[in-house]
Amino acid sequence: MPRLAIAILAGVLALILWGSGCPDGRVESPTPAPVDAVTSVPTAIREKETPRARVGDEPVEIQQRRVTDAQEVVNRLGKASDTDPPTARPGAETFRAAELEKLGELVAGACRGADGPCREILEMVASAELPFDEGRAIYGRFLNELKPRAHIAASTLGASYLLRRDGKIRDVAFRIAVGSGAARRGQADDEGRRATTIPLRPRVGEPVWVVFEWMTTCNDIRMEMKGPDVHGRVDLVPTNPCPPAPEDPKQLVPRAIRAVWAGAVDALPAAGLSVWLPDASRPLVAVTPREADAPEKTP
Repeated sequence: MPRLAIAILAGVLALILWGSGCPDGRVESPTPAPVDAVTSVPTAIREKETPRARVGDEPVEIQQRRVTDAQEVVNRLGKASDTDPPTARPGAETFRAAELEKLGELVAGACRGADGPCREILEMVASAELPFDEGRAIYGRFLNELKPRAHIAASTLGASYLLRRDGKIRDVAFRIAVGSGAARRGQADDEGRRATTIPLRPRVGEPVWVVFEWMTTCNDIRMEMKGPDVHGRVDLVPTNPCPPAPEDPKQLVPRAIRAVWAGAVDALPAAGLSVWLPDASRPLVAVTPREADAPEKTP
């Protein structure tokens, strides 16, 4: 073979070997991939295989954080009562308004999520015993955007206001419960007295609030409550301390005002609950227990 042809053939062979990545002519096997690269799984796939605990549409830790943040807000707000003027409450001139707004947003976030966190945060706010003029802004949200969970608000935050000493506070709290659908006014007797319960259909063993209303000339009302007995009977003995209407027709007759009173029953008896007035022929209201697996919701 001519020398020129041999030289060309040798050059071609050298190019082939060089292109294989081995300049000295050796052919190497591919380098194995690192162990991490082989075994690692994209984050989205890992989360799908091992889902994080969720409450409603959110991870449980987000809901828990809201409750924790709300407790911090309540601690900062400190103690204040209905009789304390707004200007005399802790942080009145500095942080109080902002903290109350933050607390309302935390409650709204929890109650848009799921029943459990909503109840937990509302029970915590109720235990803080905020003045009603401050807590009313939070409770009032359940008339609109948070209405689907008004039944929870009425038996936690709302119930705490129904037990306040001030009759006007009790009346407004009951109006919010009725307006949100969490309560209904009972049928009136011949004297215009009514009763209902919150919740409307409680489960056996669940706390119940008996709400009594009476059209009088003032917001005050006094009550003796007996029971419930083994049959679930509750007896109410109301006293109206309001001044009587004037006998002189020239004097202005006081406008009728709804007086509201509420009492707590620790646990609904298995027989249900019936609320009676003295010498009545029928109960003001009778409640049968809701099935254990029936959902609790605002009607």
